[in-house]
Amino acid sequence: MEDLSEISELASGQPAFGHLQPTVDPTAFLKTWRINSTIAKAARCLLAQLDPKSFITGAPVDLSDTLAAYDAREFHHIYPKAYLGGQGIPFHEANVIANICMLTASDNNAVSDRAPQDYYPEIPAEILTDVFDRALVPAEDRRGSRVYADFIKARAAALAKKASDLIQNG
Repeated sequence: MEDLSEISELASGQPAFGHLQPTVDPTAFLKTWRINSTIAKAARCLLAQLDPKSFITGAPVDLSDTLAAYDAREFHHIYPKAYLGGQGIPFHEANVIANICMLTASDNNAVSDRAPQDYYPEIPAEILTDVFDRALVPAEDRRGSRVYADFIKARAAALAKKASDLIQNG
């Protein structure tokens, strides 16, 4: 009956369901990166809300191209799959949503399959914090030397926190 009352309030234009505190489970971002999956689409929208800047140049990522159609060059595995494969981490563990960020195609090509600790130093110091903040890279992961499993857990938590904040506060 309480739900019906809330629905009636909602239908009449009054605020409803204010007592709910929706949250996003971080494990949602540990799912496989498949461009057309619902959670990948939600993650793309989440990252787009942050007005992403490309890692190396700090150039704005063209969201009209990135969000309009699948363009693999605009997405990057922060810990590249080939690099992780060389570390013995299987493809399915490397290809998760929490490992994805948006980059310009030219920066994606420049980064290629290098380890984060190799390409992070190329990010100019004056844009580094802004670029990482917009990509939701946790502060403890901004040297690129953290163990991948720890990075993924922290980034999934950061993505979930931001998603929950947007749901609750707009």
